[in-house]
Amino acid sequence: MKSEELSDFGVRDATTTAERGVELNPDEQHLKERYAATLEADRAQGEELAHLAALAEAGRISPTERARLATLTQTRAAGDRARALRIEALLDERTRVAAQPHERGLDAPALEDIARGFGPDAAFAVYLLTDQNLRILVTAHGRAREIKVPVDGSALKRDIGNLLADIARRADVTAELRRLYGLIARDVDALAAREHVHRLVLWLDGALRYVPVAALDDGRHYLGEKYSIQLYAPATGAPIPTARHAGVRGLGVTRAIGGFTALPAVAAELCYVVRGPIEGLATPSPACPTPDAGAGALAGEGFVDAAFTAERLKSLLAIPHDFSVLHVGTHFRLRPGNAIRSFLLLGDGARLTLDAIGSLDFGGIDLVTLSACETAMGGALASDGREVEGLSALVQRRGARHVIASLWQVEDVSTAQLMRALYAGFVDSHGDAALGLKEAQRVVRGLHGPHGESFANPYYWAGFSVSGASP
Repeated sequence: MKSEELSDFGVRDATTTAERGVELNPDEQHLKERYAATLEADRAQGEELAHLAALAEAGRISPTERARLATLTQTRAAGDRARALRIEALLDERTRVAAQPHERGLDAPALEDIARGFGPDAAFAVYLLTDQNLRILVTAHGRAREIKVPVDGSALKRDIGNLLADIARRADVTAELRRLYGLIARDVDALAAREHVHRLVLWLDGALRYVPVAALDDGRHYLGEKYSIQLYAPATGAPIPTARHAGVRGLGVTRAIGGFTALPAVAAELCYVVRGPIEGLATPSPACPTPDAGAGALAGEGFVDAAFTAERLKSLLAIPHDFSVLHVGTHFRLRPGNAIRSFLLLGDGARLTLDAIGSLDFGGIDLVTLSACETAMGGALASDGREVEGLSALVQRRGARHVIASLWQVEDVSTAQLMRALYAGFVDSHGDAALGLKEAQRVVRGLHGPHGESFANPYYWAGFSVSGASP
């Protein structure tokens, strides 16, 4: 959004010109100052991010600079959309409700309609983050309550970015998760407990979309131990009916290719997911009863390594489908602000960019699982000021009913075990992805890796979340 476009949002009549100028009232002057500060912060941070990214591409980045790049990437991705939404909301509200220029309206009846769609066992919470407050509107059993928590919005964004960086290095983040629980989950948890519901559906704002909600810690239990958790993502367009029977198509990369390391556990992962032939499976796995077939939770087919191509993916997505679940296990590379250079690695070494994925149609698929790194992260801003969508958001916008995606660079072995338990729970719960993920996270917390390392750290199990507009 450029400064000359302010008039497009109704702050001033279209006939007002920049040359003529206007006299601003105190509210408008405050808004103008906040907007100018936002633009300047964006410019400075963007220049630093571009410089560090260029050093990384050239292989000339120091450890300190690499750590700074990771922090900037995470906080920028988390903050950009929230900042843009707040500006637009403030400007729009200035026109609609002049007496309350800094209030963001909440349509409680509409939210109650959404909440009812998730059934009586769910609490639906909408989060609105401002610079000074976190407003939460919670609906359960047809009753809506508003919670307001004083927060420093900028500090909270930094804390979330630091949390993700600490999780990535497998640090002890117990204190951080307990503090975040107190800020963003304690009141919702207490209300849900009073209402005796077992599912939380959360519509998160801005940086909050990058919080590993299931790992928030009340001092005795993780939030994901107590509830099935789903992130709400509004549907786009009319839904296409899914296949009547839950079949799966699995795609994966197991070998080192295109400059990326091998993912041998993806072979086991697909054998846990697919019950049927798996073409191209050359990596041996004890999870597979035969070298070219899986004995997984869902009947279907798999395509691995050289059999996983762009043409294969496009043919699978051709409507009508005879499967309702699409599982993809590979590498994903997110380039901040660049949809052309952000890509999914295919089994033949080709790179499917976000731009190309945006032309695909995922309509009619009930669940797309993106078992790769950072598939739930947004990609900061492109050069024209638009946020580059993350892979999860893009797949959902292109028609998938539910998406399971990750917030960080997930570990190969623990992810295979999580997917094994996820799909077993998915089948046992008759297609409830959120309940399946809850059970899978419980299972992985009790496991150990091949070298005896415990998988109890949230790094191993809390990175994945389920999003969608319906149960």
